[in-house]
Amino acid sequence: MSEVSLDSLAKELENALDRDAEVLLGYSGGLDSAVLLHVAVRALGPQRLRVLHCDHGIATESAEWADFCRTQVAGLGLRLHIERLHLGAATNEGRARAARYRCFETVLAGLRRPVLLLAHHADDQVETLLFRLLRGAGPRGLCGIPRTRPIGQGGRLYRPFLNLRKAQLRNLAETAGIAWIDDPSNAQTHADRNHIRNRLLPPIAERWPVAARRIARAGQLQAESHCLLEAYADELLARADRRPADFGCSYDLTVLAALPEAQFALCIRRLLETELGAQVSREQGRQIRAQFVESRPDGTPRMDFAAGSLRRFAGRLYLLQTMPDPLPSASTFDWDSRAELSLPPLGRLRQRTGNPAQFRVRFRQAGERVWMAGATHSKSLKSLLQEQGIEPWLRDRLPLIFHRDKLVTVADRRRFTQVDFVWQWGVED
Repeated sequence: MSEVSLDSLAKELENALDRDAEVLLGYSGGLDSAVLLHVAVRALGPQRLRVLHCDHGIATESAEWADFCRTQVAGLGLRLHIERLHLGAATNEGRARAARYRCFETVLAGLRRPVLLLAHHADDQVETLLFRLLRGAGPRGLCGIPRTRPIGQGGRLYRPFLNLRKAQLRNLAETAGIAWIDDPSNAQTHADRNHIRNRLLPPIAERWPVAARRIARAGQLQAESHCLLEAYADELLARADRRPADFGCSYDLTVLAALPEAQFALCIRRLLETELGAQVSREQGRQIRAQFVESRPDGTPRMDFAAGSLRRFAGRLYLLQTMPDPLPSASTFDWDSRAELSLPPLGRLRQRTGNPAQFRVRFRQAGERVWMAGATHSKSLKSLLQEQGIEPWLRDRLPLIFHRDKLVTVADRRRFTQVDFVWQWGVED
């Protein structure tokens, strides 16, 4: 292993970060993050660096560890921000990690050009690759831990130690007299990663001393393959006529459905990752094909994800962000159009052309018929919305604007007079 020093690592870190970035360091108090803390202070100084400790509330010693972290950080001229997550002793690794990253993103949201520093190292990379291999991951999962990636809204996560072995970090800490916490749970083997670290890796390293380096190289090769697959998926999707839509976008499902099963699955994974930030398993990909391609064409399939949903309408596949709930169907508003009408949480309405007037604004109700301005007979509102090609999920959310009991327009989608309106989605209470 090559020799490194705190000063050389600090110089590398300084060169890797923009000078105007505001930096948050995730500090657990363990060996790895303790070394990173000392490196970051050397590289950035106390003015640019913020330090966050997530107290998961899992271990009985967690409050003591938080006090230890506060003391260590204060000794370097910094103030520690502590978030208590109150997860409980029964919390598994995945849930703890998800809560920790939500905490990171919340704090990063208050920073300018934010960068999150984490202390993952080469041994973590090997554990992750083996863990994912045993779970049957594909090329994306077998890329391993990325050195950098986006996080939150406009933030960047950066791992400066990913090429260093844990033994190197321990040597740095012991030489510099850096204090750290040894979490006794790391020696237990009931958790999957701990089992890999303590039971699988030692005999592998004994039989193949360069195994860690070769496993990491395999991850790099998988990352290259994954990049090629993403580029191929983008080429296929470029033929599928992407169109903007309210709350998201849509693609020509006929084009996607014509793809062989493997290419279809590749494109769906790419779409969900880029449009909704969602990752799907192979089985979920099969379910999507069955529900959205192989089902009856007059059906309205829907699949929900954390950030939105996948839907089908008029031969197109829609990827939609989470929408605000409709207002009660009985909601009615008398509106003087000289002023903007706010309808939280749905949106706001204003008149763009024509003389201001008194309007009545309401939403769709079951089985209703409406009189359209200039018409001699009433018409089913359901038929009218269908004729206009308005997506089913929008029909209860778009305001209907009436003047003297006759329908003037459906939001800004279809007008029946010379009066024109602007409808803007999204408004806070």
